[in-house]
Amino acid sequence: MSFPSNFSEITVEYLNKVLEPIFNSKIISFTQGSPIEPGFTGEIIRIIPEYENKSENNLPKCFIIKFQTSNKGINKFMTKIKGYEKEQKIYEILKPYEKELNLPKIYYTNINEEGNKYIIIMEDLKERGLYNINRDKFLDLKILKLIVEYFALLQSHFWGPDNLKKIEWIKDYNFASYMKEFTAQNFDKKKLFFINNNKALLNDNLINEIKNIKINELYEKIDPDSEKNKNRITLLHGDPQQGNLMANEEKNIMAMIDWQYINIGLGLKDVILFIGISLDENSIKKEDIIDLKNLYYNILVNKGIQYDKKAFEEDWKNICLISLCNIVSASAEENIGDDEEKKKKYGEHIMRSEKRFITFIQLQNL
Repeated sequence: MSFPSNFSEITVEYLNKVLEPIFNSKIISFTQGSPIEPGFTGEIIRIIPEYENKSENNLPKCFIIKFQTSNKGINKFMTKIKGYEKEQKIYEILKPYEKELNLPKIYYTNINEEGNKYIIIMEDLKERGLYNINRDKFLDLKILKLIVEYFALLQSHFWGPDNLKKIEWIKDYNFASYMKEFTAQNFDKKKLFFINNNKALLNDNLINEIKNIKINELYEKIDPDSEKNKNRITLLHGDPQQGNLMANEEKNIMAMIDWQYINIGLGLKDVILFIGISLDENSIKKEDIIDLKNLYYNILVNKGIQYDKKAFEEDWKNICLISLCNIVSASAEENIGDDEEKKKKYGEHIMRSEKRFITFIQLQNL
């Protein structure tokens, strides 16, 4: 069945064709709800339907429709890493943990054969009192802890070779594979520029560390296919930044969205990158970072995960450095393409991430 590519192509007939079997009620009209800021990899709209059976209280007052991005360059990249296909499929895999992880209900999904056009119709988590976390603002320690707990909970369900069998399909060329190739090609070219651009923030120890990193050797230490790492591999969200997280006003319930970048690797990759680019660099202390690190480790241990503390500390340091290398190598052009408005926003995001991550690394004296 063909499906719409954007809001202008949505019709009542289409919505009833895919949703009436689920809602058991016809939609007689609809309007576009409050706007949702488009992501880098997809276009998202909120739909407010009017039902034929107006007295039915179980029908959603609104729902979300997500399409592929309209940016041709990003769409080509997402097709290459099968990002849309993976997001569609991961919701099926995560369904047993839907309630535990506060995931949205998925009403309908479809994707074309080429993998460059898709649609997901899902529950609007705003109806549960969850709101997108502002990507432009730093996060306080309370919500950082909530998010670290969430990562540990998610990853505990897929930890180790036995649990990974249900998600082996993610290994097909993905964002992690791309980032490894991209960083290996660009880190040495960009590290001196990064040092000069941030010389007011960097201390001598970190400058020397950056200059002496052998990027390929560092990647070997966290290789998810190596024998020594096989018992610490799990599902990774792949894009752990504030815009992909939702939380309630009380900061005690959260959810994660936008799963196009999922991959498999050491679980700390999500945790470290998230903390490092989201913290308040003006107030966070070394003790806070230690608390967050121990919180993640202790939750895994309490879930029955076998994780040697020495190996954990080694993984932490190596992934801190790899994440820094990823940030050093990144640029708006490679990630956004020709969309000038998104390129500007992404460039600002990179600059904030650099400053926060430098603080995160230097507080730890790695």
